[in-house]
Amino acid sequence: VFDGNGGVTGQAAISDNGTFASFSFTGVYTVQAGCTGTLTLTVNPPAAGPFFFEVEDGGKSLSMAFSGTGAVILGRAYQVTTGTVQCGRGLLTGSYGFEFTGVSGGLRVSEEGQMVSDGDSNLTLNGVFNSNGTTSQFVSAGNYSLRSDCSGSAAITNPSGNTNYLFAMVENGTHILFLETDAGTTVSGKAQ
Repeated sequence: VFDGNGGVTGQAAISDNGTFASFSFTGVYTVQAGCTGTLTLTVNPPAAGPFFFEVEDGGKSLSMAFSGTGAVILGRAYQVTTGTVQCGRGLLTGSYGFEFTGVSGGLRVSEEGQMVSDGDSNLTLNGVFNSNGTTSQFVSAGNYSLRSDCSGSAAITNPSGNTNYLFAMVENGTHILFLETDAGTTVSGKAQ
């Protein structure tokens, strides 16, 4: 949460080489006249940054970059809601196209397809899964929970077993960002 006065607080989740972690952070930021800025975060306890960013979409998102010893990070930050949309289980209703990519079990993987939510914690997915160049079609089912801050979790049962995700609904519920939380995976994606 950017406070408009140079301070930021929040929570984040990462998957680093298949090891999942979530954490809280605080920090400071500056924005220059050309909508570019810097962001420095303090995370349990080491500092991260500065991140360099550009404000986009009229202040609704940031495009960010960080380069340091042993790390290069590129990403985006999104505004969750403009205050007119209330997050809760019923917000996640209808059909969404999705795409995920990453590494699982040491193999490069990607998948794309359609996710359908009934608005009452149930999901159905169908699509194409690619594991190191071998593709297969799949149908999966699962459930989810969505908290009032627009963050949530999902558990999907598929032909390969169970897959678990954390997600965040952003841009007034029109986009969903996913991060797989299972050990040995670094998989993320989005749905809209």
